[in-house]
Amino acid sequence: MKKMFTWAVMAALLQCGAAEETLLAEWNFAKGIHSADGKFQCVARGRTKVIDGALETGEVPKEEPEGIQMTKNYPELTPSGAFRIVVEFELKKTTSAQPYLFFWDSKCDFYDKKNENPKDNSGFTFGLYRNPKTGELRPQAWFGFGKATAVVNGKNVSLEPGRKYTLELDYDGTSSAKFLLDGKVNAEGKLVPGGPLAPAQFRPVIGDRTLGHFFRFDGRILSLKIFTRPSAVIQTGSTGRTAFFRNEKNASLRLTVRNLSNEPVAGLKMTEPVGMDWGDFAAGESKIRDIPLETRLGRGKYDLKLRFAGTRNGKAFAETSAVPYAIGPVRTDFMTVMMWGYSDSFKVLQNTGFTHGLKSLVSPMYARPRDESSIRAQYADLDNMLQEGFWRADYFNISHYPAIAKKFPRLDREGNPIAVNGKMNIDANDPAAIRFLSDMADLVSRTYGSHPALELLDVNSEIRDRTAPSFSRWERDAFKAYSGVDVPPEIRQKTTQYTLFPNFPFSRVIPDKDPLLVYYRWFWKDGDGWNPLNGKISEIYHKNISHEFRTYFAPSTRQPPIWGPAGKVDVISQWTYAYPDPLRLASATDEILAMSEGRPGTPIMEGTQLICYRSQTAPAGKKVPNEPAWVKEHPDAKYITIPPDSLREAFWSKISRKVDGIVYHGDGSIYLDPVKKTPSYINTNPKTEPVLQELLKNIVKPLGPTLKRIPERGRDVAILHSFASSMFAGRGSYGWGGWIMDLHLALQWGGLDPRVIYEEEIQRDNLKGIKVLVMPHCDVLPESVYKAVCDFQRKGGIVIADEFHVPGLLPDIRIDSVARVSEDAAGSKERLQKLGKEIRSKLGEYYIAFAASDNPDLVTHTRTFKEADYLFVINDKRVYGDYFGPWKLTQEQGAPNAGTVDVRRETGAVYDLVKHRSVDFRSDKGVTRIPVRFDTNDGRLLLLLPKPIAAVTVSAPAKAAKGETFPLNITVNDGSSAPVKALIPIELEVTDATGAKTDDSFFACAENGKYSGSITIPLNADAGSWKIHVRELASGKSASSSVAIPR
Repeated sequence: MKKMFTWAVMAALLQCGAAEETLLAEWNFAKGIHSADGKFQCVARGRTKVIDGALETGEVPKEEPEGIQMTKNYPELTPSGAFRIVVEFELKKTTSAQPYLFFWDSKCDFYDKKNENPKDNSGFTFGLYRNPKTGELRPQAWFGFGKATAVVNGKNVSLEPGRKYTLELDYDGTSSAKFLLDGKVNAEGKLVPGGPLAPAQFRPVIGDRTLGHFFRFDGRILSLKIFTRPSAVIQTGSTGRTAFFRNEKNASLRLTVRNLSNEPVAGLKMTEPVGMDWGDFAAGESKIRDIPLETRLGRGKYDLKLRFAGTRNGKAFAETSAVPYAIGPVRTDFMTVMMWGYSDSFKVLQNTGFTHGLKSLVSPMYARPRDESSIRAQYADLDNMLQEGFWRADYFNISHYPAIAKKFPRLDREGNPIAVNGKMNIDANDPAAIRFLSDMADLVSRTYGSHPALELLDVNSEIRDRTAPSFSRWERDAFKAYSGVDVPPEIRQKTTQYTLFPNFPFSRVIPDKDPLLVYYRWFWKDGDGWNPLNGKISEIYHKNISHEFRTYFAPSTRQPPIWGPAGKVDVISQWTYAYPDPLRLASATDEILAMSEGRPGTPIMEGTQLICYRSQTAPAGKKVPNEPAWVKEHPDAKYITIPPDSLREAFWSKISRKVDGIVYHGDGSIYLDPVKKTPSYINTNPKTEPVLQELLKNIVKPLGPTLKRIPERGRDVAILHSFASSMFAGRGSYGWGGWIMDLHLALQWGGLDPRVIYEEEIQRDNLKGIKVLVMPHCDVLPESVYKAVCDFQRKGGIVIADEFHVPGLLPDIRIDSVARVSEDAAGSKERLQKLGKEIRSKLGEYYIAFAASDNPDLVTHTRTFKEADYLFVINDKRVYGDYFGPWKLTQEQGAPNAGTVDVRRETGAVYDLVKHRSVDFRSDKGVTRIPVRFDTNDGRLLLLLPKPIAAVTVSAPAKAAKGETFPLNITVNDGSSAPVKALIPIELEVTDATGAKTDDSFFACAENGKYSGSITIPLNADAGSWKIHVRELASGKSASSSVAIPR
């Protein structure tokens, strides 16, 4: 593994200060083609001539050598240390379509050939790259270091033909190069591995390339000079991360020191920033050590000044250098908002409001495990993210690769590899597969695990979609070790049908220890190997990562309803689509909440697809009247953009539940430039991204720390998802849809706000707290669950079931399933709303919901913390619009709506947490009545309190020294001056002595009306007064304080 970090001898290689320059060579073309002193003789190639005191190449019709070439290979023209090459030139009107214009070439192969052949990695090339579309020019240079080539790119500039320019390339002889155009820095770059150039093996050429495809300079070269200066004895650089959180504890920079000379260095000591003995260095030797880093600085980029002293060749020397590092913002509390997969810069996502972006580190490591440039690039990306307050999610995705699955296949009973839907799946019980994937997890997490911008890991998402019982000896042995018996002979697939068994019980109630049920429970919990293996991968990452880090699996409910998806991962997640009804995101979130009950307290994330399947929303082959314009613009698009109103309602549907983060996928469908690698993801609705940006910035950012803390209220209407029926009758929503999810929607429209419950929870808690149990698609039940339901009924519980229930069950309310008609979205919704209304009516006085509206399109959900209720109201009133409406597959356009919500509690104040103000209400005889009004599909978050908020107080010291950390206490009080017993969102704004907003400004949650934190004054802060302004985001009340910072 040590070799994996040889790439660390990289980066940040700034050397000692200026030394006297020596003119090595000069070409003044007013005097001819030879160097000014005649030392370096040249010969003209092709049609190249000196015209009016400038070197001009011939306008050849095809690739032919031009420019002037040295008559021999002069070794001194490859400087061994620092050098500067200065060229004066004029461009002509373009006479060639060639992309490169070369000033100097002694390298020939100016691109990196990914080999260690010295001939390909010697000398240097200096020129311009011309953008074929814009005509802009970019300075470029390539450096050969013997076994590797490095390139430095400048910034694009527009240059006028006929105007004289001076362009310089300056290399410090160790690792840093820069371009200067007319005396101003154009760009700077780092060279890896750096150090002395390898002597050129080709005769240098001015004005073209030495060999191969020629790139003549399309203009006039007036003069060219090369200057040299002494190089430093030692080279310093940093390895790994170079960005750190502000106020990060125990921060250290991993420093690399290399002896650049061909002589030993004795007794090297660092005297700044800390005293440290580095000992003796052999010629070319490198050493790596950690040095402490001060992070109590303002956010920004810095150079860490270094001073060394030692002895070389019996003579003492002293050198100074610097390595760059950056201080990013303080880490604050927020709700995770992740884009699953992205192709552009993370800054595009951040501008929308995302906090995390998923892009695999595993895949490139698997493809190129020793590609040092790739690792450097990933670290640079992570550094940039940390500086900007953004986070990376890794994706452990190689388990999907067909070549790997082929090595470790699942086998059918005949010993043949299994393919599900044409794709194979790894036998996750195979010890060799476990070792292989574990080793890769270890390699990646050790390589990148020290970087705190790496904050999430998706472990094998969707990997169980193609799982199946494997009859390899490992899975068969595992089941026997678990059960004591062999795999039942009836098992062939991951589910079965009770109708296949003539002796299946007529009651369709089966013993809990039925052999097939025992097997299927084992298979879906641990038996197929994926849950233990995913948990093992999670453990490996955590072993190698000490900072805050989470692993997750998705989609966690795309399986039968049984606890334990992905084993010991930290977070479980799910995603779904917002059509035909955006409210289905609430149903999907309720499912993942039910799944999390297997390990109470497990965080969850819920995702929304930003893409829509064209085939399911606006089929390409179906002609409709009033066809929208986007169809003609993108006739072949397969995955199109979610409608803005559907996005908004889906958003409110999922954040109404207690989620710890939200996820989106499909960046190509919301950003205007199509994703080049996946052209089927197309932005067909430019109005969608602004809506998403509004939701993330105006709701998630300010309210996120509070939203993720508000507990779910104990819901007493539950809808059973039966595992036994999934196994023996092909039932289950699989996080996707079907009658079970449609019935969940009907119950929401009926004002009953159901939760989802699994058989295991019934077996564990015996329906505790449930008043109404709804049982769709319960064709088969385990005996323990059936008995628990019967006992529940005997004790007064109400059971609602459809026509598929087990024969022995006598439901209190019998309903008929409603078949959705995909081509009639409006009619399907109407029929389901009618069912919800009928169920609510039949319940009558036997069950009254805690909160409900007088309008089926106003859907409510309540969460509760102590004396506070958090009421979500979602407007689901929709019509056919002109975007998807012509196809009648979904009603995608929101419509205005108004109504009243009743909440069964006494209330002293109601606040809109989005608008930060009080709202009208009436509270009488234990019922609070709140009028609501909507313009389109949208949501409200209303806070109900027993007493109004009266004031906010902020406590901070009168003064604080630079570098000092002081406490900050905020309290939100009611009229009796007591802290409000609620979770109150607050906004903290801190400005420094210059009036600039600092990164101590953020949103937080005042739990039980109190927030306690701290602020550290940067050591380099300006003296003066810091202002602290606090606003609570319920009533909008605020308070301020000042802290004096002395000089």
